[in-house]
Amino acid sequence: VSIISHGRNSSQVCVAAVVGLSVRIFIKPCLNAFVELRGQLPENVTVHTFSVKKSSEFRAEGRFEPESLTAARSVDYAERALRGAGYLPYYMYRQKNTVGNLENVGYAKPGHEGLYNVYMMEEVHSILASGAHAVTKFVSLPAPDGSVRIERLFQPKYPYEYLREYREGAGARLAALREAARGFFGEGKGE
Repeated sequence: VSIISHGRNSSQVCVAAVVGLSVRIFIKPCLNAFVELRGQLPENVTVHTFSVKKSSEFRAEGRFEPESLTAARSVDYAERALRGAGYLPYYMYRQKNTVGNLENVGYAKPGHEGLYNVYMMEEVHSILASGAHAVTKFVSLPAPDGSVRIERLFQPKYPYEYLREYREGAGARLAALREAARGFFGEGKGE
């Protein structure tokens, strides 16, 4: 469960098919946790299905069901519950290796659709990111032929690598990010 605030909109992420969660234990506690912290329901809710990475212990130890009926039932239950509470789906995407080969769906109360979520999925907007395993994405304006250039800058994956590089670099990564942005967007040095 994660809670994100985007100005006037707040978002909730609920993950289906986490090992040991039943269908009814999935969506209600996810939303209840939000209400306890914020005093109201979120404007956005994203229902993710558990994605098992290739190097994950879950995969190595066989602790997940690739074709999980529980995941499918959880996602179906979440859709009914969210629609019943006045939410509508506004974006959908797939990830590799999701349990049940299910998609991730974003729901929002009318008028509260999260532009950030749409920008991330459609790759139409630059995104600056920081922290371990973060990915900054530069997206150019469309060229006359309609093509768009996208460039990604990756932060070190593991927190200990990120922190070591941060301590040793003393701002070098931030300077490199600024320089990459200037170069990408065609600005001169020293501006």
